[in-house]
Amino acid sequence: MPANKPEDFHKLFPQFMREGDLESVLALYEPNIVFSNPEGDVKCGKAAIREELITFADTNQIFKFNPKKVIQIEDLALVYNEWEMTSPRQMSGLAIELFRRQPDGTWLLLIGDPFTESRTYSALTAEKSHAH
Repeated sequence: MPANKPEDFHKLFPQFMREGDLESVLALYEPNIVFSNPEGDVKCGKAAIREELITFADTNQIFKFNPKKVIQIEDLALVYNEWEMTSPRQMSGLAIELFRRQPDGTWLLLIGDPFTESRTYSALTAEKSHAH
């Protein structure tokens, strides 16, 4: 099942993860996906994202997504998405995601930074503690 609009990603990804269907999750990404992992390292390609997501798929991780804002121009859409993992692991954050419309009209994730808010907060906190 493809994403027919950028927000469909936020319905399909949690569904596929709950089902442990990593191949369907990976089908939501462009082959040359670029994303930032929890440590802030930039990773490229489906093999790298598979490595990041396999544990979540194997444990049928429950995700909740709440897209807050979509800015679209032609074949690109920038999405601000609040997300939460609730079981078995708990975590939350704000993602910034860039989707691109494909020639068949479906949308795939091209660039994702799911840990924007948590890294920014951590960096600010670290700066304040070093300033004293």
